[in-house]
Amino acid sequence: MGPEASRYVSDATPRGGIGRAAVAAILTAGEEILVVKRSERKGDPWSGDWALPGGFWRSIDRDLLDTARRETIEEAGIDISGMRVLGWLRARRPTRLRWVEVFPLLLSTTSRVQARTSDEISDFRWVAIKDFLEKELEIMSAAGLQRVSAMVCGDVVVWGLTRGVLLEIKDYVASGLLP
Repeated sequence: MGPEASRYVSDATPRGGIGRAAVAAILTAGEEILVVKRSERKGDPWSGDWALPGGFWRSIDRDLLDTARRETIEEAGIDISGMRVLGWLRARRPTRLRWVEVFPLLLSTTSRVQARTSDEISDFRWVAIKDFLEKELEIMSAAGLQRVSAMVCGDVVVWGLTRGVLLEIKDYVASGLLP
């Protein structure tokens, strides 16, 4: 990784721990990214939201790379083991659950990988990162009706923490520094 790319990603795999989570941002050579729609679940603050596949670290995971691998297989049926790791984007904390720290892992693959739905995700899409448009929307969330900045492509609406990750990836792609 060149010095310019290091402003976007880090090579160091974060260690696991309670309250830590990893999400997999899988980018194709055609600059499409996999987004998943979380299943509707009572008590899940992200129920029904579009997101990146991922989840919480468990004691069976050596580190957050293991977490990203396990969660992506569980949720979308995709094994990221053979994909190129581009690095880790900066960690983020969800607004409503400040005790949670989410580490986005940026991966690349030559083309779309076959995904599937599961009890954790009800839908998935491969979306060209450049096709996401910034919009202000009113959405119904676990916190009630709120006005949010979102990235939208068709019926895919991404807001909150995932929006921040996608904006960072979109900027990285536009920089021309992506390997």
